[in-house]
Parts: sequence; structure tokens; C-alpha cells
Amino acid sequence: MTLLSDFFVRFTAFKNSLDAYTSRSLGSGIEDNVQTAFFGIIGVLGLILSGYLILSYRRKETFNVFLGIFTLTTSLILIELTLDWWEAMHYDPKVPFYKSLVFLWGPSLHLYLKSKARPGNTNISYTSTLRHYIIFTVSLLLLSIIGNVDMDYDSSKYSPSWFILTFLTNNWVKSIYSSFYLLLLIREYYGYEKSANQLSKTWAKLLISYFAFLLVIKIFRAEFDTVFAYDFLSKYLAAYCFSSFILILGSLNILFPKNAAPQSTTEENNEEKYKNSGLTKDMLFSLKEQLVKAMKEDKLFLDHKLTLQTLAETLNTDRYSLSQVINQEFHKNFYEFINDYRINESVRIIKRNPDRVHLVVDLIYESGFNNKVSFYRAFKKRKGMTPAKYIKEFSTIA
Repeated sequence: MTLLSDFFVRFTAFKNSLDAYTSRSLGSGIEDNVQTAFFGIIGVLGLILSGYLILSYRRKETFNVFLGIFTLTTSLILIELTLDWWEAMHYDPKVPFYKSLVFLWGPSLHLYLKSKARPGNTNISYTSTLRHYIIFTVSLLLLSIIGNVDMDYDSSKYSPSWFILTFLTNNWVKSIYSSFYLLLLIREYYGYEKSANQLSKTWAKLLISYFAFLLVIKIFRAEFDTVFAYDFLSKYLAAYCFSSFILILGSLNILFPKNAAPQSTTEENNEEKYKNSGLTKDMLFSLKEQLVKAMKEDKLFLDHKLTLQTLAETLNTDRYSLSQVINQEFHKNFYEFINDYRINESVRIIKRNPDRVHLVVDLIYESGFNNKVSFYRAFKKRKGMTPAKYIKEFSTIA
């Protein structure tokens, strides 16, 4: 007990001396105008970079949107910290904006890696995607409302507003929330590494490590919440982390102008695989148009006996050329391509007659599948839930 008491006495003395030193350092050594200006400039560059990533959205590269959102988050936090440190601005909000932005980190990186691991998959469930941003949206709305209401601390303590504000700004809450998404990132990586090249895997590892490091900072902020010195220094450490990320990502966009980061080996393998193909670009485009027409207008995918060979014969081509078009233009294999249309058809049936769809087995054959296992696996992969659950949720909304 004596040793424990002695430890706390020494820790308190160290804390007080560190707080005093940090207070004397404000506006002099660490927080000088040059450093503050540097963070501000990097923050603005980050806004431009995030805008480029989001606005350069392409249907086959939805992952860049999520990377753009994450970059936007780090840039806005960096700019707000700059305003806070810039004495001439007198920036002193009741609730800093970055208190809510932290809830964007995990979901954005998770959706980025998840989308990147499924190149060419255009059947994104917007409901599933938006679900990851619910916490951020609620947090932003509540903090915006509470932060603009004058509250007397003594009279409002333990009121509903006080509890909401305390909960949403608590670093332990954010640490637990981020830890959950770190586990999702790690799980997603093990599926991603099977189809990615070494450079892409390294990039994914760096992103996960970077997020883990930010989580460590957040955990220490939660543990030493009352230590002013750590609060001050951890913000500077985070600012340098954000700046480094923006600079590295910006450099990658210069080195790889088409994509913000190295891609998986899918496109590289397709180019190598079909480098000796006799199909010209015009022939590829023509066959692609025929294929899309056969799916959208003729709905050949409804034939549960459809194979690559029979589809090629219908389009008056050979299976090798058809396979090349599917692989190279849609970045999928034959069954993934066909099942995308079949699942979309099943969803259209559900939306068209939500009250009449009672048995999932009816959907199986109406959408072109020939067995329950394949249908369930394909549906859950694309919609993130079982057919029965999807029908129930849509029926409730409708």
C-alpha cells in the first residue's frame, strides 16, 4: 500500500510539473506561427485531395469515395486544430467539430477496404453503407443542437443534455467504437489479401496500422483525460499523423494518377491473360453491348441452365471471347456476372410485389437460380442479409 501511495504522489508531482512546463511553452517553442501555418496549409491541401477523390468517382472504383471521406475527415480536424492554435482567430466553439468527425474514421476505412476487395461489384447496398454512418449523423446533429444552447453548468449537470454531451464526447466511447471497426478492417484484410498483389497488401497494412495508431492515441487520451499536458501534446502528435497521411496520399495520386493507391492484380492478370487475344477494342465494345442487351432486354440469365458455352452460342461468338469480355470489361467471372443480374431480378420482384412475396422458394426459380444454396449465398453476398430478412425489411418500409 505504501508503494502504491508513493507511486501516486510521484505521478501527481510529475503531472503538475509537466502541465506547468506545457503552459509556459504555449505560443513559444512548439506552437509557433510557422508550425501552425504548416498544419493549416496541409489541411487545405487535404480538402482539395479529398474533393478530387470523391468527385473522380467511377462506378468500378467506388472505394475512392470512402477514401475521400476519410481524407476529408482528417483534413477538417487538422484545420480545426489550426484555428484553435491560431491565437488571432479566437476560435473557441462550445463543442469542437472534430468531436463528431472521429465517428467517420472507422466506417470510411472499413467500406474503402471492403469495396476495394470486390473490384467491379456495382451492386452496392446503399442501406448497408448508410447504416455505418448513422452514429456519425446522430452525433453531429445532437452535438450541433446542444453545442448551440446556453447551459449553466451547475444547473444542467446530470440533465439529459449533459448526459448526451458527455457520452458523445467521451474518449472511451470513441475508443470502443473504433476498436470494433479495427477488428472489421483486419477481418476484411484476410479476404482482400487473397486477390491483391504485394504492393496492394502493403498499402492495406499501412492503412490498418495507421488507424490502429490513431486508436492508441485515442485510448491514451481517454486514460489521461485529466492530464492537460498529454491532451495538448497528443493533439500535436495527431496533427503530424494527419499531415503525413495527406502528404503520402497526395504523392500516391501523383505517382498513380488513375487511382489513389495500388490496385489488386485482377486487371494486371486480365491484361497478361488476354495479351494475345485476336479481339480488337471495337470488337470488345460490340460484344459487350450485345452481352448487356442480352441480359437487360432478353433476360437470358433467367434460364437456370445457362452456361458460358450456351450464352456464347446465342451471341454468335466463342466462349473464349465471351469470357474475355466478362473478365476484362466487368472484372468478374461468368457466374458472378450472371448472379448479379439474377439477384437484381429477385430484388425487383420483391419491390414490385412486396405483399405477394411470402415464400423465398418462389424467388429462386423466378430469378434464374436452380437451387436454394446458390441463391442464398449469392443474395447474402450482395445484399448483406438473407432473402427472408430483406423481404421483411422492405415490406415494413413499403
